Amino acid sequence: PEASEDASDDDASASGDDSPDHQASPETLDRRRLASKQKAIEEWTHGRLSEFDVCVQQAKKHRLPIDTVKRHYEEFVALDENGNGILAPGEFEAAVRKLCHVADDQPTPK
Repeated sequence: PEASEDASDDDASASGDDSPDHQASPETLDRRRLASKQKAIEEWTHGRLSEFDVCVQQAKKHRLPIDTVKRHYEEFVALDENGNGILAPGEFEAAVRKLCHVADDQPTPK
């Protein structure tokens, strides 16, 4: 029986075969990128990375001064009310209201 392209890509990634002869499908690459991002978020939100480590990592990745990244990190942490590392829709709306100086009785900018 023939295996699907995705299944063969998953088998190859599990065995560590990322040779040029075996190219992964775009869907498999997207799944790998998503898994990598999810792992980074999980490490960050579970306190495995210190605030300093997160700031240094992001400063290097985006080639920004560490103090700029630290300031934005602190702003984000203040907006992330439940501390899960992700702004939920309600947290995002509250952030927009705060940063755009929109009163609670006014509509949120689109």
